[in-house]
Amino acid sequence: MVSGLQLEGNQEGKAPLRTSRIFVVSVSAVCLALLVWGGLKVYQYVQPFDEAHLSGTLFLTLAKSGDRAADLYSFDVQSRSFTEVFPNNGLIEYTGKVSADGEKIAYASAPLGRDSQFYLPSNEFLQIGVYDKKTEETHQLTDTKNLSKRISQWSPDGTKIAYSEQVIDTVVGSFSDFSEPNRWEVEVVDVNGAIEHIDNGIQPLWSPDGQRLLYLKHDGLYLYTLSTKQSVKVYALDEERAATNMKLGISRDGLRLAWSVPSQHALVIFKISSWDSFSMKKETRLDFPGQFVFWPVFSPDGRYLVFQRAETVAGSTTLGNAHLVAYDFRAEKYLELTDLSQYNFDFAFIDDWR
Repeated sequence: MVSGLQLEGNQEGKAPLRTSRIFVVSVSAVCLALLVWGGLKVYQYVQPFDEAHLSGTLFLTLAKSGDRAADLYSFDVQSRSFTEVFPNNGLIEYTGKVSADGEKIAYASAPLGRDSQFYLPSNEFLQIGVYDKKTEETHQLTDTKNLSKRISQWSPDGTKIAYSEQVIDTVVGSFSDFSEPNRWEVEVVDVNGAIEHIDNGIQPLWSPDGQRLLYLKHDGLYLYTLSTKQSVKVYALDEERAATNMKLGISRDGLRLAWSVPSQHALVIFKISSWDSFSMKKETRLDFPGQFVFWPVFSPDGRYLVFQRAETVAGSTTLGNAHLVAYDFRAEKYLELTDLSQYNFDFAFIDDWR
């Protein structure tokens, strides 16, 4: 468009005319406008990991290296410091979830017992309890004979807790039993202790209106409607079966779903367009060649995703070199928040971000 325009000056050797420069700028502006109008994306630099937004408190389940006695920890995102939530209370604790108003913490716990024959260091079954920050009192909600319990999420109105529990009530017979989603049950317990059984499966997640639950079974994602007590498959897995090492995370507004797939060394992010007639499509895929990712959790504002990243250790059958990593959706950048190698990888979960 501007290939014939002379920028070197006139033939008499005089300085270029100011009007020529104005004309060039005007032509450039028109070209830019046409590019934008034509649908090409114009990128604007975004400061990654803006400290004004990268803040808050992470809640994690952690056990010291070489130990299985897990406790709940909080992690200050800005100072990068850990604090034990309930120090020296004689319990093992798992999956701490904070209510929407920030006043209560739900978690699974049992008395610590080093002589236990279970794979967890307790002679009792894990039970769901709620800790009230104001009164500093804990109220036990469940009394079931299933060994493992993992809390997934509070309902938006703060009256119910969705969780999954392992069906096997003895020492795990084989790893395949533990990793099979259909050997777990999805349950909902209200703050008065009333339990509603949903289905076999793992990691139930609430819809924004609290009327539905999205959860994972061996062959895909299912949606359960509480009012009708009906469940329907909404996303099929065609090429591989789901396993308990797949982890789901959902944004607070219910518009994004993060799905970690360790066998593919990837995190897949979906955009949810509807919960009524459920619909979602893949937004992006984050690949980690040679590494494994678990426990994706969104920041309160949805801009960041934090997850656990690990890799195989030479001469070992387990994973190691674990780190807590954040991803900035706007800047499309990663940031390692802290090293988790001082903790037992098998008992390290990212639970919540407040």
